[in-house]
Amino acid sequence: MSDSLREDSLRALDTAPDPNRDAKIEELLLSGLDHYFAARYDHAINIWTRVLFLDRSHPRARAYIDRARGALAERQRASDELLESGVAAFHRGESARARRLLHDALDQGAQPEAALSVIDRLHRLEQMSQVATGSEPRLRPAPVSTCAAVSQLRLRLFIGGQGALVRAPDAAAGPR
Repeated sequence: MSDSLREDSLRALDTAPDPNRDAKIEELLLSGLDHYFAARYDHAINIWTRVLFLDRSHPRARAYIDRARGALAERQRASDELLESGVAAFHRGESARARRLLHDALDQGAQPEAALSVIDRLHRLEQMSQVATGSEPRLRPAPVSTCAAVSQLRLRLFIGGQGALVRAPDAAAGPR
């Protein structure tokens, strides 16, 4: 079959009215909107991309995807701003404010590596100051969002092969 005939047949398939396809598209569009309004923008984009598999030039799906990508970019910008503010508060010595801003940044999807390293430094500084003053260290449990972020980070590092290497005992030391 020549290329022009193949293109004509593909165009005919794209423009042929199919009630099942149209119903499926409408269902996907609505499902994507549900995810979008629940602030699950990645899920919404994935669903609307399925619409584009059914109809490559669907204008509403393209517009919805662009809007969700914009919302993702805005969320990332806000979390980066919180992260920067938290680090700046840490450097000014405002530990409570820094901790709050860093946890908020993690909740909004900031890169956990940077936020968790500063939170860890805050925790160590608090412990050192408590030891220096002779008071009992007060260990507070980490918020669930931080625990989840740490777990995700460790899993990513483990899967990526970048995890901490465990040193084998020296052979000269002999068995223990």
